[in-house]
Amino acid sequence: MKRSNFQPLSEVLDEFFKKNGIEDKIIEAQIKDSWKTVVGPMFANATKQIRISKGTLTVHMQSSAVKQEILLHRTIIMTRLNEIVKKPYIREIIVT
Repeated sequence: MKRSNFQPLSEVLDEFFKKNGIEDKIIEAQIKDSWKTVVGPMFANATKQIRISKGTLTVHMQSSAVKQEILLHRTIIMTRLNEIVKKPYIREIIVT
């Protein structure tokens, strides 16, 4: 007997994660892990906290100068983070 409903493992896992509400947590972890790569080590080291809620990335910075740089480049940062997760997950970046 031969089965004809084969799916790639990646599709099966994606479907499982969506169905069980795990997908958002995985995407948020990817974004947090990618922060240093996207903004560079100097800005990553000045980052106190990163939170993600309903498409909004909130970043707490130690330095006001670094905060201004992040604000100036937030569109580029948002685009790069969304490219990493392969979907428009982050819609806004708030820097405090």
